[in-house]
Amino acid sequence: MQPKLEQASIDTIKMMEKLKVDKQEADDTQKIVAREESEATKQQEEATRLAEQAEASVADANKTLELTIAEVQKLKKEHLVEIKSLGSPPNAVKVTLAGVVILMQDYIKQNGGEIILTMKEGQIGGKKEENFFETARKYLLSDPQKLLEQLLKYDKDSTNPAHIKKLEEKVIPQPEFNIDAVKNCSFATKFLYMWVKAMYDYFRVYTETKPLRDQLIAMRKIVEEKTAELKIKKEELERVNAKIRELEEMYNQKILEKEDLQNKMKECEIKLERAQKLTEGLSEEKERWGKRYQVFVSKTAGMVAYSGPFTSHYRTQMEGDWVLKLGVVGVAHSEGVTMRQFLGRWSGRFKHGISLDYQKMTLQLKTELSLIKVEDGV
Repeated sequence: MQPKLEQASIDTIKMMEKLKVDKQEADDTQKIVAREESEATKQQEEATRLAEQAEASVADANKTLELTIAEVQKLKKEHLVEIKSLGSPPNAVKVTLAGVVILMQDYIKQNGGEIILTMKEGQIGGKKEENFFETARKYLLSDPQKLLEQLLKYDKDSTNPAHIKKLEEKVIPQPEFNIDAVKNCSFATKFLYMWVKAMYDYFRVYTETKPLRDQLIAMRKIVEEKTAELKIKKEELERVNAKIRELEEMYNQKILEKEDLQNKMKECEIKLERAQKLTEGLSEEKERWGKRYQVFVSKTAGMVAYSGPFTSHYRTQMEGDWVLKLGVVGVAHSEGVTMRQFLGRWSGRFKHGISLDYQKMTLQLKTELSLIKVEDGV
């Protein structure tokens, strides 16, 4: 049991050392996780702030655009057909349709069209100029329903900057490009003007806030990467903590085993101490009873050998004389000892002073005497 206790102590010490190392590793990982989590939280807050700022910057433009789209939805097919049927449209109508054509150049080209070039009215020869009204009438107003669909689903965030530049050159500076001029032309012209103006204003705001949005995109990317790294660190920390919990359970089990062995050893020591005392006490009793037994046997052997045939009264008298002689010659003996006491297990079988089992008594006594001689080496 002592070797087991020693081994349990060694295992416990080793496990404690391992537990100490793993706990230090967990503490270090926890510090890293806490620091990175704090950084990620700050970056997330910064990203949220940038997002709110970006959204606030385009909020007015978005609101105006939403209202404009809602107004554009009021356009009907017949409103657009009315514009198409104009033989000599007012300049406000031409300028407004020029804005629509410029913003929808990509759509026109995708459908196999292009901006129509014509000679300026009254000019003979020379360079042709872009005729936006004829282009609109041929490629846009030819299918009023499809035009309405394109106006409503126009991708405002993907407007070509070159189209905006051309819009600023050809349309925006024109004196007829204003709400007062167009609202008196036709119902459709008013809402087409509002659509062109809303897209232009939105692009300007969208462009001005581009650095902010780029910063927001970069910040969100950093937050995403940090979040992924933080997740890995947290998973690693959880693995370390799980390992620590397992080691703590094993350590506690080893402590219990060690305490159990110590208790068992203590119990064994107590039992050994008691057994030692009992053994020593029995050894002394053995020696004392051995001497008494020899005296008993010596006396009783003589009595059996010489007084067996006599009557009980005579034997008792002879036994008394014999005990007196033992004292005279100095033979060790117990006072008052009698053959009846020594052979008490047969005392109930005596009748009229003569033992009915005399032969059995003699045989038993001789057997005991022979055992004593063997032990004494006789």
